[in-house]
Amino acid sequence: MIKEEIKEQKLRIKGYMTVEAAFVMPMVLCVFVMLIYTSFYLYDRCVFKQDAFILCFRESIRKEEGAPRVDPSYMQQGEARQFENKYFAVNDLETSAKAMGKKAVFQGSARVLPTSFGSYFLMPKSIWRLTFYGSARKTDPPWSIRSYRRKTYVVKKGLKALESIAGSDPE
Repeated sequence: MIKEEIKEQKLRIKGYMTVEAAFVMPMVLCVFVMLIYTSFYLYDRCVFKQDAFILCFRESIRKEEGAPRVDPSYMQQGEARQFENKYFAVNDLETSAKAMGKKAVFQGSARVLPTSFGSYFLMPKSIWRLTFYGSARKTDPPWSIRSYRRKTYVVKKGLKALESIAGSDPE
C-alpha cells in the first residue's frame, strides 16, 4: 500500500530538479550569457577599430584643392555616417580626431553595458570599456611615382654624363 502511494506521487510529480541540478543550471546559464556578452564585446571592439581606420584612410587619400594637410574636421563629419547603428549595447561613445603632421589619428572609447548582470562581481562595469585607435599617413601616390621617375631619370642622365667624361679622358 505504501509502495502504491509512492508510485502515485511519482506519477503526479512530472518534473523536478535535484539539488545538484538546481546549482548547475543557473551556473550554466550564467556562463552562456557571459559568452554572449563577451562575443558582442569582441565584435564591437573589432568594428570600432575597423571604422576608425576607415575614417583615417579616407582622410589620407582625400584629394581636394587646397587640402594638402590632414583635416580632423573631415573625419568628424564622416563619423556619423561611418558609425551609424551597428554596435550592440554601447554607451558613452567619446571620439576625437587629430592631425599629427601628415598623419591622421582617430581614437575613442565606449562602454559596453551588460545590463543583465548589473554590477555583479563576475562582470564588473570597469572591465567593459572599449578603446580604439586608427591612424593613416597622408600620401599622394601619383606624386611619389612622378618623383621617383624623375629622380631615376636624373641619376641615369648623370651616370651617362660621367661615362662620357670618363670615356673621353686620354689617360
